[in-house]
Amino acid sequence: MSAADPAAPVGPAGRGPGSAAERAPHGSGAASGAAATRPESGAVPTAPESGAVPTAPEPGVLPTAPESGTLPTAPESGALPTAPGSGRAEPGGALLRTRVVAVLRAGSTEHLLPVAETLVDAGLVCLELTLTTPGAVEALPRLRAALGTAAELGVGSVRSATEARRCLGAGADFVVSPHLRADVLAEARAAGVPVYPGGLTPTELAAAWDAGATAVKLFPASTVGPAHLRACTDPFPGLRVMPTGGIGVDETGTWIRAGALAVGLGGALTGDALAGGDLRALAGRARRALAAAAEAGP
Repeated sequence: MSAADPAAPVGPAGRGPGSAAERAPHGSGAASGAAATRPESGAVPTAPESGAVPTAPEPGVLPTAPESGTLPTAPESGALPTAPGSGRAEPGGALLRTRVVAVLRAGSTEHLLPVAETLVDAGLVCLELTLTTPGAVEALPRLRAALGTAAELGVGSVRSATEARRCLGAGADFVVSPHLRADVLAEARAAGVPVYPGGLTPTELAAAWDAGATAVKLFPASTVGPAHLRACTDPFPGLRVMPTGGIGVDETGTWIRAGALAVGLGGALTGDALAGGDLRALAGRARRALAAAAEAGP
């Protein structure tokens, strides 16, 4: 083909086809002008830069992570992830000292203050309002103003993150749930406030504890009994449990001896006091429960 042949391809700026280097892709390694050679039969092509032939992993060897060279490990015991950088909040001093929590579940807040004052005077200073009592969150600051630092005031029956934020915003010293809710747990832990989610079976108790609970509320405790608590805690050293629900005042010591951190007492303790009943009888029951907890030992 002659240079004047109109079918001949034209290179840049009207030049002819030029050398092999001009026709080769940029950076292809053929810039020397040498024609590309076909690899020998059966040969493995080399990597463009290093020239190293990639080797296959040895049989049965798993590839390692690029940086550390280690395989990721599975979480221990199937634990739920805990909030990064946040620790487990410790129980309050009043709970640890008395080991009894008064659960004040009422139809209204009308008699909450005299009942709370009676309990505190009797020495029972860890009090739990409940969200099933209309106006409980609004009553919390009023109780705080009246009792000062003499009592720890928490809120129970908390079932959502929104409810948890309301309680914490009102100044709750601790939060209690009837079941395990990760969002409630996260709100309390972020605020550094003790949190007691509920559970009944070994799986539920372990899951709540692994998720960062201060202690797990065994609920409803009366349906299983102290032997259930002992059987559940034996395989989980360090697990802290607070049985609540249907426990009688005179059963307090039995639960403590079975391994309870503390015991939550509701209707058996308050009797008719939250409906305007006998406050003197309430004080007597409170002192009886505290004595039973103390006699049960550490």
